[in-house]
Amino acid sequence: MSKKPSTPIPALDFCSKGFLPKELPPCFNITSFSQAALSSLGSEHKKKVSSYSRHNLARTGTLRRRLGVPNPVHHAWLANCIEENWQDIHSIFKASEFSCTKPLKESGKRAFEGEPQSKRVDFRAEICSSARFLVKADVSRFYHSIYTHSIPWASDD
Repeated sequence: MSKKPSTPIPALDFCSKGFLPKELPPCFNITSFSQAALSSLGSEHKKKVSSYSRHNLARTGTLRRRLGVPNPVHHAWLANCIEENWQDIHSIFKASEFSCTKPLKESGKRAFEGEPQSKRVDFRAEICSSARFLVKADVSRFYHSIYTHSIPWASDD
């Protein structure tokens, strides 16, 4: 698997490149809004709860894909928290030999990218060849906001 970034991913990248769903066309840009949200962060938003805005994206046939856009103030606070604690987060990624989703810093449209699917298949085949069982879990199907709620849980020793 490729190397992951040891330098912090800037909070501005998380806000401007990771806020909107990747399916939206490039004409949707929130860089200036992200800069304003990050510059006005205060502790008053840390304890408040918010819901995300739900949208549907048309797919071929009659299927629709559910998309969610988080509260921008809380997203900015989370992005800032990730940037401030990046070294601890990075050490957790680094410790796992089995995770296929370690973040990679790219200069693309997103704040960071994961491994391409083709490398995940090769990695999974390598693991399966030396193990009796393979456990695979998609926690996003269990609880929609598991990603932010799982950060303290996953980083606990």
